[in-house]
This record gives sequence, structure tokens and C-alpha cells, in this order.
Amino acid sequence: IQSINDFSVKNLGYSKEEVIGRNALEFVVSEDKQLASQELRKAFIGERNTELEINVYAKDCSVHTLLFMPNQAVFYGEDHKPSHMLFSGVDITERKGAEQREKATAAGLRAVVEIADQLIACSDLDSLFLRAVELGREKLGLERCAIFLEDNGQVQGYYGTDRYGRTTDEHAQRFEKNDYWDKHLRKLNPGDPKWVKVEESRLEWDGEKTLEIDRGWVVLTPIQSAQRPIGVFVNDAAISKSEFDEVKQETLAVFCSLLGNIAERKRTEKELAVANRELYRSNKRFKQLAFRDSHTGLYNHRYLQEVIESEFSRARRYNFPLSVIMLDLDYFKSINDAYSHQFGDLILKQFARRLRRTVRKYDILIRFGGEEFLIISPGIDKATALHLSQRILDSIAATSF
Repeated sequence: IQSINDFSVKNLGYSKEEVIGRNALEFVVSEDKQLASQELRKAFIGERNTELEINVYAKDCSVHTLLFMPNQAVFYGEDHKPSHMLFSGVDITERKGAEQREKATAAGLRAVVEIADQLIACSDLDSLFLRAVELGREKLGLERCAIFLEDNGQVQGYYGTDRYGRTTDEHAQRFEKNDYWDKHLRKLNPGDPKWVKVEESRLEWDGEKTLEIDRGWVVLTPIQSAQRPIGVFVNDAAISKSEFDEVKQETLAVFCSLLGNIAERKRTEKELAVANRELYRSNKRFKQLAFRDSHTGLYNHRYLQEVIESEFSRARRYNFPLSVIMLDLDYFKSINDAYSHQFGDLILKQFARRLRRTVRKYDILIRFGGEEFLIISPGIDKATALHLSQRILDSIAATSF
């Protein structure tokens, strides 16, 4: 190196005195030395005509990527042989870093998509969180990780990882939620960080007690659904002692968001299953009390008085919607007057059969009075109830009585 501009030495942290007079290959990383040497020889004989990326060491031992242009100028001596050349290039380290982060992010998101089906296939919450810890290591490249959930004002451990990379059952960990955990087990607001990195003691559960194994960075990522906070995913690098990887952590935040919504779905499915079983038992008991209309076989007004309060209480308790649909047969009196009450009873029976085929099996059909009917639909909101009402109208309109 005979000369170098001020920006180049400043960018790499050297002084001109530390650079001029040294072999340029001394600054090139070992993996790129052969390529750099070959390209230098090509340049001297005029055969180099493409851009060249070379990784070089800065003074602080960090690696910079330099992009050299193909328009080098070759200078000749008095003997008409090449004596030296002028290279021009730019430092593209930041650009390369951004490209690598973009690739890593894309790979991480692909992994999360692949993981989704495996999580959805889990039969219950316990198996879901076990699989989440396993897939976090297998697919997202995490080391030690653990899941803690909020449970009635306490923090409940589920599964984790020991210092040897083995999955640990941590259900025996259960403690009061203090200020530390309260800060992380809360519903995030817009603008809140998706994860929190702290420098603290790294802990390990040995099956009976918590042990401190070292100290370093620990990241806590909320597991949340759209409705509420569910828990926290904790991870660190106590095995490899590696540096914090922000791209990997951003991927984990997406993973935890997915995990939270799947957990909420599993929890809702479980609660609805419980609600359905309770409803079935209630229906069986009420059948024994003959709460049925003799003409249509539907529940009668007396049954409505018994069931409506319990259904509203159940909806409030489990925080799911409850809809009630009322139906009235227009001009029914004229049918009775014209064709007799016996014929009218036949119409009511046919109407009741059509209703049973149209509604869900756990909807409650009630003959409220003469030609008035009621449908109690647990678990559906207003929009779904309107859709069901229209479906009933369409079904009745298409029926020949």
C-alpha cells in the first residue's frame, strides 16, 4: 500500500502510518486472501472487470466488507511494466448486515409458519406449552427457555430447559406474583416493547428448588392473546454464553404472539366443551321434568323460566356471548279458522321439525306460546345470531307445509 485516503483509514480505525508500506493482504480475512490475491493479479494484467467484495479487519478486529469497483487504474513504470494501481471502493458493511438480518428474519418467519400447524395440533394447553419449548429450541435456535403462566394471582411454571439442553417439567414451581412478574404479566399497550432484555442471575429448576447457575442477559417475551395476557416466555444463552441476537428475539416475539392466540383458542375450546357438557346434563334433567310442549316436542314456557337465568349466568361466568332469537308465525290464526285447530297443530309440528334441522344441536328451542317460538343460542354474538335468523327464514320459506 503506497497511499490511502483519509476516509478509508478513519473508517477502519487506523492511522496512515499504520497502513502505508504494508502488504494489502495483511488486512484481508483469511477466508478471502486467496480470492483477493487472484483478483489483484487479474487487475495488473487488465483481466478484472467485475465488482469484488472483500472482508477486511478494522483496527478493533471487527470485520468490514469493502466493495471494489472494476474501474481500477493501472500505472506503468519506465520499463512499460505495471508498477502500481489505484483502486476505488465503498464500505458496504451496514448494507451487508441489513441484508443478513433480512434473510435471518425471513428464515425465522418461515420457521414460525412451519411451527404453527404443530402447535395447533396439540390436544391441550399442557402439551401445547411443552411443544412450544421443544420447537423453540429445534426450529428457532433458542438455547435455554421456559414458560411461566399467570394463574389466579400466582405464577405457575410449566416447562423449561436445563444447562444441558434437556426439557424440564417445572409444574412444581408456583409462587406469588410480585412486582417483577406483575410488570411482565400484563396486557401490552400500543408502543410497549415486544420483549424486555435484562442483565440478571440465570436460574435453573432442579425439580425441587431454583439454582443460580451464572449471570448474563435474560429476555422475557409476553405470551398474549388478543383478549388478555397469558404468560411469559423466558430465554437466555447460559449454555453457549453467546451474544444477544436481536433478529432471533424479534422472531421469538412473533412466535409468542402466535402461541398466545393458539393458547386462547385451546382455553376457549376447553371452556366451551365444559359449557356444552353442563348444558347436556341440564337438558337431560329438564327432560325428566317433562318440560316439553306436547304438540311440537320443543321445550315449553315453563322450561324457559328455568333455563334463561342459568344461561345468562353461564355466559357471564365464562365471558362468552349469548343470543336469543324470537319467532312469530304470521297469519297463523287464519289457518286455524280456515282449516281447524288440528290442521294448525300439524303445521306447528312441521315447523318445529324444520327448526331442529336448521339450528345448532346445542341451541335451545322453546315454544313460547301459541305461534311464538324462542331460540336460545349460547356462544354466538349478534352478527352470528342475525345470520342464523336469516338462515331460518330462508329454510322456512323453502319448506312446503
